Amino acid sequence: MFRRWARALARYAIPWRIFTVLKWIWLERFQGRSPSSLPDTTQFKNMAELRERWSELETRLLGFVRGLTRTDLERVFEYKTLKFGVYSNPLWNRCSTS
Repeated sequence: MFRRWARALARYAIPWRIFTVLKWIWLERFQGRSPSSLPDTTQFKNMAELRERWSELETRLLGFVRGLTRTDLERVFEYKTLKFGVYSNPLWNRCSTS
């Protein structure tokens, strides 16, 4: 019984960690910072900690989006990938596909 519960929890937790990390990366890029590495996701010991972090990130992301103007959305921004490839895109294009 416990093993089945643990496997189910792992399947749920892993996608949330990935989703949280991806949103963090894009928020950092939108704000002019290009992370050079992934954050340490082992800091989340359980789902409650992960949900708390997600809530904080969601608040920051929504605050950023709510503050955007049309000029901001048309601005071309440059960012680096984790492997240091450099790209330039209009902000609206990355916001709609990230």
